[in-house]
Amino acid sequence: MAKKSGKHRSQVANRRPNAPAVSRQAAVAPTTRPAAAAVPRPSSQPVQASPAPSAADLSHEYRYVLGDLRRVGILAASMFALLIAIALVAQLVIR
Repeated sequence: MAKKSGKHRSQVANRRPNAPAVSRQAAVAPTTRPAAAAVPRPSSQPVQASPAPSAADLSHEYRYVLGDLRRVGILAASMFALLIAIALVAQLVIR
């Protein structure tokens, strides 16, 4: 197999990163005024916590989960039974 060339690595190492173009006005530091002390203002409306979802809401929203769990359980049980059947058949064939 041919040896890899180091040409690409040296080109990547020698390449300078691209600096973003900076305008002359942006390069000069802008004059800043001292910031005024921030005064906390009371909010116009008090913050209300959202109501906790009730059990009825959750059962309506996740109604498909019970059916999916039932299908997964049936599938797992059938696969387990299939493995046991294959193991028994393999024991009979090997003897």
